[in-house]
Amino acid sequence: MRELLATNLPTIYLEGFKELQAKVSDAQIERHPKLIFTNTLLHRNEQFKVWSAEHVVAGSTKLVSGQHGGGYGTRYFMGWNEFYEFSIVDRFLSWGWSSSSKQVVFPAFVQSMQDKFSPSKIGGLLIILGPVTRNSDVYQMLGAQTNSSYLVILKKLVDAFA
Repeated sequence: MRELLATNLPTIYLEGFKELQAKVSDAQIERHPKLIFTNTLLHRNEQFKVWSAEHVVAGSTKLVSGQHGGGYGTRYFMGWNEFYEFSIVDRFLSWGWSSSSKQVVFPAFVQSMQDKFSPSKIGGLLIILGPVTRNSDVYQMLGAQTNSSYLVILKKLVDAFA
């Protein structure tokens, strides 16, 4: 087991954890958000995991995740990714199924492009989208996170939870 840990445990979880916490601390906002919503960052972004955990542990922030594919709700036995996600969130938005009181049925929606969008500089909503990398648009879906109607829809969603 020791040998497996030494070769398979990412350094960010052991030797590099203090550095990760320092990076998160440097980027911290002054007050805790009421709600953090994400779809996939709980699975693929270590800084986001630490950042959101620090707010949630403080007790004033709710963590909400939404279905993003991956066969959620279709298997007889829950996969590790579903189990992990359901165990840490306050609410989970599904695309039409529910197996626990944590889940809220919220059908998938189609977005349209908008030419005019001006964000509020004094608003109480912080939306964090995933990073854009060279492989981000492998399925030609990049427009879903980057078009301005997505932000409007997310604001409506957060307002519904307030």
